[in-house]
Amino acid sequence: MPGLAIDDQVVIYYPLPRYFFMNKDKKKEMARIEKGLIAAYKDGSLIKLWHKHFDAPLAKIHLKQRTLYKFKNKFIEGIDPSYEQYIYNPYLE
Repeated sequence: MPGLAIDDQVVIYYPLPRYFFMNKDKKKEMARIEKGLIAAYKDGSLIKLWHKHFDAPLAKIHLKQRTLYKFKNKFIEGIDPSYEQYIYNPYLE
């Protein structure tokens, strides 16, 4: 992108969980999607897919050499924090 610069000293973490929204009458379908995503996470296939698509771009920006600043997102205060267990942390790799 012309004119776009990437700072090479810092990285910002701003939590912004993603959700699937469906018709409330589709309970069976919602349960199946949730079950599938949890199974994919537990068996490692979801993380494998993540690595396939994001390892190369993340390697180029040298995250571990940057100062990490974490911000709170006031718009997600009070939501179920169970999503946090699925957050990918490249600093732990």
